[in-house]
Amino acid sequence: RDAVVETRYVSTKKVLELCRLAGRGQGECLFGAARTFGDRDGIEGAKRAAAFCARAPRVGRADCASGLGIVLGLLYPTDVTRRGACARLTPKYVEACARAAIGEVDPSGRTAWG
Repeated sequence: RDAVVETRYVSTKKVLELCRLAGRGQGECLFGAARTFGDRDGIEGAKRAAAFCARAPRVGRADCASGLGIVLGLLYPTDVTRRGACARLTPKYVEACARAAIGEVDPSGRTAWG
């Protein structure tokens, strides 16, 4: 989140550079950045998060897709539509995205990120 805010939501390249500085925490940084990009502007924000994740290092893309999934979990009303949105926005990482999207709204209180 802080990396996105630091760049004022403008430079995905700079966010990727800042996340790289996190070393072993890079995946968590990418997760938070995708969530933060996605939190703005509804589906347009989610599309921006997906584009950001596509530029992320391959090793962190599943984490990034999970961050996107958190947003999609709140934007779409059913697990089927959440999975469909994940398939459209991040086809190679559908499972990571869908797991987070569905987990975010799990009535048991189990969250996708905890």
